[in-house]
Formats: sequence, structure tokens, C-alpha cells
Amino acid sequence: MKSGTSFFHKGIAVNLLKRCWPVWSCYLALLLLIAPVSLLSGLRTQYPYMEMPQVLWIRQNLLNSGRAVALLSFGVSIVAVMAMFSFLYNSRTCGMMNALPVRRVTVFLTAWLTGLLPLLAADLLTALITLLAFSGKTDIRTVAEWLAMAAMGNIAFYGFGSSCAMLTGSLFILPLVYAVLNATAFVAESAVQGILNVLLYGGNIAGSRLSWLSPVVFLMGRLQVNTSGSFSETGTYIYDSVELSGLGCLAAYCAAGLLFSFFALLLYRRRRMETASDTVAIPVLKPVFKYCMAFGTALVFAASIWSLFFSDTIRGTGAAVLIGALLLAGAFIGYFAALMLMKKTLKVFRGEWKGFAVVAAVCLLLTLGAECDITGYEKRVPDLSEVESVVLGMRGGTLKDGENLQAVHALHESLIAHKRQNEGVERVQYCTIIYAMKDGSTFSRNYRIPFEEADIQDPSSDFRKA
Repeated sequence: MKSGTSFFHKGIAVNLLKRCWPVWSCYLALLLLIAPVSLLSGLRTQYPYMEMPQVLWIRQNLLNSGRAVALLSFGVSIVAVMAMFSFLYNSRTCGMMNALPVRRVTVFLTAWLTGLLPLLAADLLTALITLLAFSGKTDIRTVAEWLAMAAMGNIAFYGFGSSCAMLTGSLFILPLVYAVLNATAFVAESAVQGILNVLLYGGNIAGSRLSWLSPVVFLMGRLQVNTSGSFSETGTYIYDSVELSGLGCLAAYCAAGLLFSFFALLLYRRRRMETASDTVAIPVLKPVFKYCMAFGTALVFAASIWSLFFSDTIRGTGAAVLIGALLLAGAFIGYFAALMLMKKTLKVFRGEWKGFAVVAAVCLLLTLGAECDITGYEKRVPDLSEVESVVLGMRGGTLKDGENLQAVHALHESLIAHKRQNEGVERVQYCTIIYAMKDGSTFSRNYRIPFEEADIQDPSSDFRKA
């Protein structure tokens, strides 16, 4: 008979703590080394050579250590999740846990809290020790910001790790799924941009629009410690303040972590416990896993091999053929590797070619569509009436007057008209054209311009125009 309304089971918590206490002990030791110990050492060895007030120096270093702890939570949290939910990945322990007269909600919340609370306790204890060790040398605000970064990083990544734990029945696959899902958006976007810049003549697609879906990557750029100051009359730089930026972004990820934890609870309540040891524990996600791995591997494999071995050797139609072949090779590896993982055998090639044929067809159609420029990207030139200014990479500087804008516009049209010739030459220079539009947007292209002796001497060549 299942227990009543309790949401926490003391016996399960104590058992988990007895088995997994080294995880939190190591985490606490690491925090003490990162924060108070390193600061004490730095005050003796580094600070005497710094022209900065001691309070600001301590604040800067303490906030930097908090930033490091927040990013470190990416690895620490998944270790804690693996320790708490390890019973899901073994048929015997999974059966024993579910044979207890305890509701599934209680089991999940007990394991979830038992894994997270010691991490937060270690954060709080380290913050208190740091505050006492540097009493009079730092303020509560700095220590509070350090604690906020550490705690919110733990909650954000622990919550996401908990949801990943419900998607698989393999303890070996769990950290791989966690790492891949954390980086998928950034890696896939970068791979797509790299491939399109090869297939599209003049391609200059850059910038990340989806990196916020990859928390570690996004936080590296947003969570920053910034110093400000000014030069005195004697030329000495005087530091005024040290400020932290990106805490709101980390708070948003923390809230997302809590939402992922609730999602994990919903999955756990409906999880089939006989899926212990299965690569994918949710049946409906098995085809999703197979096709996502096929397309993801295709993109990463093609972009990586191209950039490593062929980036400066092949262009035009030959590049499109090679990219298509690399996409097919990557899709083959990803598709059948996913089947091997799910079926736990190398004998997966019989009866599975229809699915791979679909993946191959999509890869080839996308490659052909980009090479044929079905979107009109290669022939697009902005209307001069909508252009505010332009930067021509080979000249540098910003051009704004009408005559210069018309000259760049004419060069742009000439480069488009000479696509075949420009793609076929070996000795080239690159010319980037960046239009600043009146609506605040930008329009950018990057072209290969022939750099042969004849082009240098010919006043009408694209090289001389640029």
C-alpha cells in the first residue's frame, strides 16, 4: 500500500546521503579552494603588485570566482543527478525502489531535494566562511552576489539534468544527452552557417541567434565582471567600481531549471520502469532521437571536415558536391550509430534503409536548394535609397556620400555578374561589403576577388574597383 500525502521520505533520503556524500564533500572542498583559499593566497602573492584598492580587488576576484562556480555547476549538477537517480538505470534497483510503499511523486521529490539541497548548503557555507574570513575587507553585497551566482547555477543545471535523467534508461548515455542538449543550438547553428557560407556565393552569415538555448555558451558571454575608472592628471588609472552583469540572465535560466524539474516530475510519474538500461526511455522519442542524431551528425561532420581539409581548395559546384557527400557520410554515421545505441547491437543494417533514405534525400535537397539559390540570396542587392552607409572591407572606413555608395553598389553588381569566374580562380583576396540600412539593420556579403597579375593591371577589374 502506497503512503499517504507525504512529499519527502526520510529513509530514502538518508540512504541516498550515505551512498553519495563524497559528491557534496568534493564540491564543498572545491568551493573553498575557489573562493576563500584562492583569495587569501592572492592577497599575499598578487595584490601587492596591483594598483587597485583592496576592497575592489577582492570584489573583482570574488565575483570572478562566483562566475566560475556558476559555469562549473554545468558539470557538478549532472554528477549529483546521476548519483540521485542512479536507481533508474538498473532493473533490480529500479524494481526495489518501486516496490516500496511510497508514491512516485514522493520518490522523485525526495531524490531531487536530496541531490540539490546539499549543493545549496555547500554554497551557503562557503559564502559564510568567506564573509567571516574577509570581514571588514568586503561587503555583504559582494558575497550575496557570489552566493546568487553559485546557487542559481546549481538550480538551473540541476533542473535541466533532472529532465534529461527521465529521457534515458542508461547511466552512460545520461551525461552525453545532457551535454549534447546543452550545446545543440550553438553547435548546429554554427555548422549550418559554415555550410551555407560555402554553398551560397558571397555568403557572410554570422552571429548567433540561438545561443541562448545553449546555457553554458550564452552565460560565458553574458555573465561578466566589469571594471570602470578613469585616468588622473598624473596618468594613473584610478578604479572606481567593479560591477556584475548578466545576473538577470542567470536568474532566467534558474527559473527554467525549476520548470524543467517539474517537467521531469511529470515524465517520472508516467515512466515505464522496465525501460531501465534502455538508451531512450520514452518510446515516442525513439524516432526523434534517431533522426535528430542523423541530421546533427551530418551537419557537424560536414562542417568540421570541410573547415579542416577543404576550406581553401574547392569552390562552386565542386564544393556543393563535396558538401553533399559529407552530409551523406555524416548522416549515415549518426543514423546507424543511433540504431546501435538503441538496439545494443552492431547488426542494424537490415530493414533500416528506408529511414536513412529519407534523411539522405533531405540532405541532398537542402544542398541542391542552397547551390541553386532558390531563395535569391546570391542575387540580392540592397536599394541605394535604403542604405545609410557602407563599409568596404578592402578599403576600411565608412563610406556615406552618394558617389562612393554608387561605386560600391556597382562593384557589388559586378561581383555577382562574375560569379563563375571568381569561384574558379585560385589566387584571391576577400572583399567584405557591409551595408548599414536606414532601418537599423545590416546587409553583409563576402566575396572572393581574383588577384592575378592581369587583374592588378586591368583598371576595369573587380580587384581595382575594390
